[in-house]
Amino acid sequence: MDQNNPKSLKSLWKWYKQKVYENCTGRSDAENRLEYWRNQLFAATVLYLIPLSFIVLIPGIYMAFVEQLVYLIVADIIAVISLLLIAFAPRISVYLRKVIFCIAFYLVSIALLFYLGTFGPGLMYLLAMSVFVVLILDQRYGVGVVVLNIIVCVALGVEVNINLLDSAALSNYELDSWVAVSSNLVFLSLLAVILIPKLFDGLEKSMEKQNRLRSEIEKNQQKLEKSVERVEQKNRELSRSEENYRNLFELSPLPMYVFDMKSYKFLDVNKAMVKKYGYSRRELLSKTIKDVRPREEIPRLVEKVNEVGNSSEVHEVGVFKYRKNNGEIVLADITTTTVDYEGNIARLVIANDITEQKKAEEELQKSKARLQGIIDSQTNYLIRTDLEGYYTYYNSKFEKDFGWLHNTNDLIGLHCMESIMEYHHEKVVKIVEKCLKTPNRVFQVEIDKPGKNNDVRTTIWDFVCLTDLSGSPSEIQCVGIDITEKKISENKLKQSLEEKNTLLAEIHHRVKNNLAVVSGLMQIQAFEEDNKEVEAKLLDSVSRIRTMASIHELLYESKSFSQINFSSMVKKLSADITSAMKGEKKIGLEISDEPIQLNINQAIPCAIMINEVLTNAFKHAFNGKNEGKIEVSIETAGEKVTVSVRDDGVGFEEGKVKDSGSLGLNLIQILTQQIEGEYQYKNADPGTRFTIEFVKKDIKGAASSLTI
Repeated sequence: MDQNNPKSLKSLWKWYKQKVYENCTGRSDAENRLEYWRNQLFAATVLYLIPLSFIVLIPGIYMAFVEQLVYLIVADIIAVISLLLIAFAPRISVYLRKVIFCIAFYLVSIALLFYLGTFGPGLMYLLAMSVFVVLILDQRYGVGVVVLNIIVCVALGVEVNINLLDSAALSNYELDSWVAVSSNLVFLSLLAVILIPKLFDGLEKSMEKQNRLRSEIEKNQQKLEKSVERVEQKNRELSRSEENYRNLFELSPLPMYVFDMKSYKFLDVNKAMVKKYGYSRRELLSKTIKDVRPREEIPRLVEKVNEVGNSSEVHEVGVFKYRKNNGEIVLADITTTTVDYEGNIARLVIANDITEQKKAEEELQKSKARLQGIIDSQTNYLIRTDLEGYYTYYNSKFEKDFGWLHNTNDLIGLHCMESIMEYHHEKVVKIVEKCLKTPNRVFQVEIDKPGKNNDVRTTIWDFVCLTDLSGSPSEIQCVGIDITEKKISENKLKQSLEEKNTLLAEIHHRVKNNLAVVSGLMQIQAFEEDNKEVEAKLLDSVSRIRTMASIHELLYESKSFSQINFSSMVKKLSADITSAMKGEKKIGLEISDEPIQLNINQAIPCAIMINEVLTNAFKHAFNGKNEGKIEVSIETAGEKVTVSVRDDGVGFEEGKVKDSGSLGLNLIQILTQQIEGEYQYKNADPGTRFTIEFVKKDIKGAASSLTI
């Protein structure tokens, strides 16, 4: 047969064995448990019983067929089917397979006894089942089998006695002989049920003992392996440690040496020690550590060596002086511990040269003292607090003025709110919150503090949040100054200024009223005058006085007595003149202006000139005409101001105007010079155009600098 054929006998047997063991052993894989071996025995029994059963099955069925023992044939067939079910049926527990096995073969045993009597294998099968049940299950089931055997023997004994079922095999027995045979069966079954569990108990105890012994051996072996591994690791570490020590000792940038604690002799020195102190290695090894110290240091050296003794701890024994080979004295910070040096206890010393560090520290202390002196001499307050508001620093000026509020000589750790008036606490909290949100930005705040004389001191502070190296807020720094006297002076000045402004406003108001009275008197005088020329001049003067009154009215209403809104003034002035002089003629007025503030000493002259030009236009420009238009414009180009008045009237003869010598024209010339400007008064086509140009200046005068 081809061995590579998957259906070969070998492959078939392998497959068959695998199936039987999978179904009959379950998942128990603990060889140290008795259940494992019960299942293994059961699987092996099923494995070999199926093929071997055909040795007895075929002759047995043939004999039963010849003897016409139908039920025996049925029992044999049931037994075979049960074996196949046990071996191949899936999803059946091992326990159930064992039960099916026992029931099937128990039925076969009973059938054999019934049909063949003691001449058949029935009694042997019953005895074998008693033994097998104890082997694959446990003692409880063995006891059940013994009880069942007794019941079967009793039942068959009854059959032997009365022959109820007409069994030919049993009819040949006498009751006493059957009792003898069956009692032996029960005896042997009971003996097997008693002895085999004893054997199993001993076996299980031996297995447990063996398992414990194996476990202990494994643990001890693991401990031994770990111990060996630790020893090897220690040896490796020791080797590395010695190598590292030598490398660390030799290559260290700090001077290091080993000395004997009894003789104080150098035992070993590193390269840094040789280089730093200027001795050769041979010179140092021939000296003691006392030889490289100033004489006054030796008693302290001996005291420290005795003090640390043989302690293996690391000791920082302080700063000692060393004398270099050239005689220079240096300072070294000494750290020491004990070491094993060639089997003897010695001291390893690290001598860190701090000479330059000490010099730097001294300079730093001097610098701090100078800085503190500068800070303490300041008239400003300087404090620092943590983020909770507790003092971490304050200068002497702050302590002098506000330290008394805390009733202690040291303010560190006290809260800053104790020196702030309660009504300003919330203000301080808000300013600190702003500082924390934007570190390194300065915020200014005015804070009231209690004074020593039961008064309130007004202070102004610059708050800033300082940060650490990571950029996180660390402290709040506050620099302040007492502005109480300044505030008092400012309040007095403000009060004085308010009184002055009130007085000026009242003066302007009274001037306006007085000008109105004068204007009214002159107007009455004009109306009573018979001479038309005098009347006209009086009315012209009334117009000029009204212009000045309007300016004073605007000043009274404004917040400044030195600057005036010139555009507003021109609009009001033009509207007043138009209302008073246009009469029945339809004369329109257009004003094109830009917002402009003028010094009062430029605004008044310029307004008087506009009054003269507008008045003249209404009087003479529209003779013989019923309608017309006057345009007033104000333009600025940087500091340059251009005022223009234009009408579309009949114009004038330029020669007559220049030679007229009128008061209005003389006023225009004088006022133009006053504001340092230039003017033009000429015909336009149609009408006339008056233009004046000047530069905005802060011309000083009686009211030019009074501002609130």
